[in-house]
Amino acid sequence: MQVEQFEPLPVLRLTDKAKRHFISKLAKENKSIVRLWLRESGCTGYMHELSLLDQAEADDLLFVLDEQHQLALAKDAVPLMQGTEIDYAWEGVNQVLKYNNPNVTAACGCGESFTVGS
Repeated sequence: MQVEQFEPLPVLRLTDKAKRHFISKLAKENKSIVRLWLRESGCTGYMHELSLLDQAEADDLLFVLDEQHQLALAKDAVPLMQGTEIDYAWEGVNQVLKYNNPNVTAACGCGESFTVGS
């Protein structure tokens, strides 16, 4: 019998466009951390929230954007965001952050909120 090993998905993956977007925003505001957290809201469950800060929360999971900037993910969002890719892309005539989360099972029509799990 052969046993296959699977590497867990990284919690988050940011495209180069998303990294550049966050770095640019942080530099303009003279901040070093962009914090991603989820709040219960909207018509389907959760909404992504971003804050530009000087310091992460004590239990945040940190991701390096460059030598001076980091992305902090709130600890309670980690299981809900496992395997998510964040991209910064054109949607029509607007540029938006896209959260490609494999855990999302439903999303509202406007795209502002989502459900994770069954």
